[in-house]
Amino acid sequence: MRRNLAGGAETAGKHLKATSDWSWYDNDLYGGLNVKGQDTYGFSALPGGNGSSGGSFSNVGNFGSWWSASEINSSSAHFSTMDYNNEYVHWYNGGKGGLYSVRCLQDSP
Repeated sequence: MRRNLAGGAETAGKHLKATSDWSWYDNDLYGGLNVKGQDTYGFSALPGGNGSSGGSFSNVGNFGSWWSASEINSSSAHFSTMDYNNEYVHWYNGGKGGLYSVRCLQDSP
């Protein structure tokens, strides 16, 4: 897993986020930075929220989680998160019961 890509964890979020569809709150009301995505690398991360193994979702529009291809063991894997109010990409280890987004890529012909 390469956590130094797209400028490193501290700024990768702004480079990986889509340029639209993230919730942007008023800075004065919420105190957030409202970091809009630049989609520098064409990843176009959208804020799909996160879900529990019971099927409920939360934070859609504000937050996104993505599974990594890096497995820890048969019951857990790495995943990353981004949210509307900062540039960070956070990395975590978690149980595979979480409902997170998956990025699919098509092989070149």
